[in-house]
Amino acid sequence: LAEELDVSTIMYKGAQAIVRYDDGIATRFHAIFPSPAYGTLVSYYSRRFGEPTEISERTIAPFAQPREVNPIMSWRRDDPLSGEVTTLEVRRYDDARGTFPDLKHGVLMLSNATSPPIFPVLSALDLMPTTGTN
Repeated sequence: LAEELDVSTIMYKGAQAIVRYDDGIATRFHAIFPSPAYGTLVSYYSRRFGEPTEISERTIAPFAQPREVNPIMSWRRDDPLSGEVTTLEVRRYDDARGTFPDLKHGVLMLSNATSPPIFPVLSALDLMPTTGTN
């Protein structure tokens, strides 16, 4: 999937993910991908994990553009031993960062049900590199 996850953005470049750790354990993963790769990613995860356990869509409001549908495919796993619920979610457009939706990139998120948001107080603008010093 490295080719489908290869991006060049203000957040990062290449096929990478942002990971949240709580008490030394990875609890949430957030990776973006070029939105045209959405179908390829959904097909890959459907072959690997079976049909999505949830199919939904949200209406998004891009900046200065008409509203648009954002399809979402989710795979949910309930661990019978620990009782922990893990969800893998693929959205065609990245609307998970609390800013205007990004129509150029989709988002892939893996998390357990009890983990806090990956960007609780941080915005994408906080991650932008600075170009000079004051």
